[in-house]
Amino acid sequence: MQPFTIFAEGKSDTKFIADYLKTIFGLDPGNVAFVPLGSWSGYKTEGKPTAAIRQAHDSGKRIILIADADNNFEDRQKEVLSDFDRFKIPVALFLFPNHQQPGNLEDLLTDIAVRRDLMACFFEYEKCVAQYRKKLGHARIYAYLDMLLSDRPKQEREKLLKAEHRDYTIEQHWNLHHHALQSFKTFLSSLLSLPSAGE
Repeated sequence: MQPFTIFAEGKSDTKFIADYLKTIFGLDPGNVAFVPLGSWSGYKTEGKPTAAIRQAHDSGKRIILIADADNNFEDRQKEVLSDFDRFKIPVALFLFPNHQQPGNLEDLLTDIAVRRDLMACFFEYEKCVAQYRKKLGHARIYAYLDMLLSDRPKQEREKLLKAEHRDYTIEQHWNLHHHALQSFKTFLSSLLSLPSAGE
């Protein structure tokens, strides 16, 4: 398997991907090179690839870029692939939530959340405040975890609520085998030639 580096938007994306690789493919996250970009366009600066992208490519590593589709999947995909074509750097791209539709990691997390009763509460709240036209995906996931972790000691709870410390392997909270993740699983398994854990 060719060495690779995974570039993702932020800490929450990186932690989710690491936990997913560990759970589904049995891959030790400590053996995977992750580079958080800070934003979906963090792979470029003034029309050129960032030093981390260039360095990974020049050292023979496969570039894997995982970002949010946000408001328009087709436009985001076209822009990223066009940029890398101009850079003359091959890239394997996946856009959350499913590499087909607009959305982001928080939309995917909403889909795979185990406690649907809690999610229903948040959806009702979001209907009430819809007139303010503020996207609440981040707040929804934070509130979901805050409720589920309410019985933990304060210091532990505060740590687990932070994006870089969230534990997506807790089966009572998240279903990493959910069908909403099938396209992501297919992307990773074909790209990295990894069998699912237990196969």
